[in-house]
Amino acid sequence: INQIQRKQVRRVIWENISIDENLYGGEVIRTTNNSEATIVFLKSNTAVELEPESMIAIEENNNNVTLNFLKGNLFVKKVGSENETNQKSITLKTGNNQISLKNAEVNLSKGKKGKVKIDVISGTAKVQQGKQKIQLDKDTSGEISEGKLKEKRNPLVITFPEPNNSIYITKENRNMVVRWEKLPPGYDVY
Repeated sequence: INQIQRKQVRRVIWENISIDENLYGGEVIRTTNNSEATIVFLKSNTAVELEPESMIAIEENNNNVTLNFLKGNLFVKKVGSENETNQKSITLKTGNNQISLKNAEVNLSKGKKGKVKIDVISGTAKVQQGKQKIQLDKDTSGEISEGKLKEKRNPLVITFPEPNNSIYITKENRNMVVRWEKLPPGYDVY
């Protein structure tokens, strides 16, 4: 949607990408402030959705794909049937951290100061920083800031609407219902 650009890692000039254009290892992909992109990796049946002002670099070694998450927000999900998704998986990289995804749906956001937040929607993701490893699932989230890796338990577990589903709001009815599991004592929702 709108203007998506790519360039070779060692190049300076950005060029626009058309719909259904092939992308290759060694390219950096970015979205502008009013654009979005969905990139489908056919060998792993994985889709990566880039929100506005996001950037990734595609790295390919020995037919394995690694995405270097540079800035913005992205959502990674499996596409295709269950039989097709047991092929190769994609590894995400951000700084010195590696995130292994095996049939996981993950949302990542990277702030201006380099802080990365990792939310697992389904499946599990393994985050590794040097010798430190954590495994995240839908009940936990991860945070990488100042070179430190932290795991957090999510106190708010939303049961409706399901993540990444469309919700239709009209001019006449702008209300949206949100349901969640009971919160621990000491939490207020407003």
